[in-house]
Amino acid sequence: MTKIPSDNFFNNHFHPPLPPKTHSKSYISQLFSKIKQKIFKNPEVSPLQGRIHELHLDSVHVREDLEKIKKEVELDLQPLVMEVIDPMLRNIQQLTNHSKSTKDLPDWQEQTVQRYTKWIDQAKIWVRLYANAQDKTEVLTAVIDHIVTASNQIIERDLLILAEYSAQAMSPFEEIPEKQTIFKKELYQAIEPHIQNLKKLQEEPPPAFKNLKEVSQWKMEIDEIRQHHFNAALHEIDFFAEKHSKS
Repeated sequence: MTKIPSDNFFNNHFHPPLPPKTHSKSYISQLFSKIKQKIFKNPEVSPLQGRIHELHLDSVHVREDLEKIKKEVELDLQPLVMEVIDPMLRNIQQLTNHSKSTKDLPDWQEQTVQRYTKWIDQAKIWVRLYANAQDKTEVLTAVIDHIVTASNQIIERDLLILAEYSAQAMSPFEEIPEKQTIFKKELYQAIEPHIQNLKKLQEEPPPAFKNLKEVSQWKMEIDEIRQHHFNAALHEIDFFAEKHSKS
């Protein structure tokens, strides 16, 4: 005798089950919106990073002012371009490129803020000077002062480098007092003539320049002497360190 299928058999095979209940469209939209916010949420910007962005925008405007001066400056004011504007434009380009890396380091961010601020302040001084100068002589005098100041700053930098390098060369003997005194005197005698010549360059007042050609000649001579003594002192420190590396 053939067994008759139950009612459930027909219900399950010939009457498809009702689709499961779905959430309302508004609920799905809200859920998807929350997921998008979590996935695509903008990272928090630190106060220093925000300040860097603001300073960068400020520097763009000041940079445009410098480039405008460069285009319209007359031939006899070209030293302003060569000695001031071009170096400043190179500096801000380097700073802009540098500011795009390692943005999450607080110390680096603080240093970048300081560099941007210093550059903007200096650039604005030159923009105002050019705009408000009564005559070309005033601008050229400022350029001469800038060249002399920049030269002294380079010498100061060289002296600091030599001091740090000398200290590094002496560091292996910090715990050997009997050797430290002797070696310190030896190193001092080797580099002191070059140190004194660098200080002399820095302290000696520049001559009364009659024109920019004399300034350029003076700068070239100063740079040549400075480079000679700086390199010679570095060589003496290297020689000392190598000589006593096994002491």
